[in-house]
Amino acid sequence: MKLELYKNMEKAVESLLNIEESFKALPNLNLDSFKKEDTAIIFVDVIEGFVNEGALSSPRALNILPYVEQLSKAEGFKKLYFADCHPADASEFNSYPPHCINTTNEPALVKELAFNKDVDTLVEKNSTNGFHALKFKEWLKNNKNIVNFIVVGLVTDICVMQFALTLKSYFDELNGIAKIIVPIEAVETYTIDETNHNGELMNTFALYNMQMNGIKLYRM
Repeated sequence: MKLELYKNMEKAVESLLNIEESFKALPNLNLDSFKKEDTAIIFVDVIEGFVNEGALSSPRALNILPYVEQLSKAEGFKKLYFADCHPADASEFNSYPPHCINTTNEPALVKELAFNKDVDTLVEKNSTNGFHALKFKEWLKNNKNIVNFIVVGLVTDICVMQFALTLKSYFDELNGIAKIIVPIEAVETYTIDETNHNGELMNTFALYNMQMNGIKLYRM
């Protein structure tokens, strides 16, 4: 039994290395190739509580800041910013440590983002999946011209993946045409320790899962 398990792990490691290698050949994201009138950039939880402070913050999140800052300054595109924001008794805390409580600074967007309240949209969410936020559903209803969604932020294997896959399946259900795009340098997850939520492993799993379900991966 141990020998069989070892062989299976060997194959799994080989697969992971092949997946990582395949990511090197991804095309580069060129914003000039997208029409500004039908493209939106979605920022998922690039907030203090996942970057600089709180139970789910991680130094790994700092890696994406130059890329999300660049995208937040891209002119002419619709931009929507999700911010995790919970009451103190949020049911989500049955699954995750308390985080981003609405009486703290954790739900605030990080200073690197060029959020413009006059033209951009901020959506506070009380679950891991921003798609279910009523304000997002209203935004989606009012922006039917958007067919390209560039999704960036935190964390890859939870909030980013859930939102991207739900958005993709939403359009599939309607036989709609939409392209969901994830630039891999602009998403990241956290590490607790090497055996409990290993960041490298979870990031690779999530990116590959999205890719296998029709999300288009790019490099920056």
